[in-house]
Amino acid sequence: MALNDLKRRIKSIKQTRKITKAVELISAAKMKQSQKKLVALTPYVSRGLNILQSLTNSLDSDLRKLSFYFVENSNLSHPKNLIVLFSSDMGLCGNYNSNIMRKVLKIQEESGNKNNDFITIGTKGQSFCKKSGYNIIATFPKLEFKCSLRDILPISKIVLNDYRAFKYKEIWLIGTDFFTITSRAVYGKRLLPIEQDLQKQIRPQYLLEPQPEIVLDCLIPRLIEVQIYQALLNAKSSEHSARMIAMHEAFTNTDNLIADLQMTYNTLRQEAITKSVIEISSGMLT
Repeated sequence: MALNDLKRRIKSIKQTRKITKAVELISAAKMKQSQKKLVALTPYVSRGLNILQSLTNSLDSDLRKLSFYFVENSNLSHPKNLIVLFSSDMGLCGNYNSNIMRKVLKIQEESGNKNNDFITIGTKGQSFCKKSGYNIIATFPKLEFKCSLRDILPISKIVLNDYRAFKYKEIWLIGTDFFTITSRAVYGKRLLPIEQDLQKQIRPQYLLEPQPEIVLDCLIPRLIEVQIYQALLNAKSSEHSARMIAMHEAFTNTDNLIADLQMTYNTLRQEAITKSVIEISSGMLT
């Protein structure tokens, strides 16, 4: 490789190095902000689910008779599920999206129904579903880490209304749980119907006013909303942490590549100088 080509390549890699470092810093800042929201929301969701569990444990009657949120819509003429898929809008985040898509394929295979409908959050999931021939009923791109609970209300509205209308047998969430910067896990969990705990060891007694079914029908939609919002914050925190790690690795690789190219450049340059000196010396002797 010529010296000028090496110089151009080194310069190009140095520019790429600056870009990867900038993306790493931006992703770190976004991850911290979404993680902060997630940490604040998690106790609320946990406490809400505990309240629901305590209420249902205190009721003697069959929960399926009190609220259809506990009923599996198994009598549908063409039973299918609705899957809410959380992915990213951008790449440069390692295997973050590919792990999610593998989970989608696994759940589709386990369900035995290729006609499940999808709500996609993120353009990568939307593109995957289109290529795979899956039916998308709604898509929500560009939901950033700054979004609030109000921003996901259209998603929860579709989920709740369609389940009330007996369009789907089950509602599923597929996304990524965020634990630490280097630790996250892809999940697929059923959102509706709510599983009834049949092992009621502790049975606290509650006085419910008005009737239990009215309380449950007010409480459960709010819990569905915050669970979807929690899933979004988990997805955003995981996405930005994955991108931050990928860009850090790319930054490190550019350092190593620049060092190797610089050594090659110095070696070739030294050889060229030595050759020139020899030619000059030979000319003086003749």
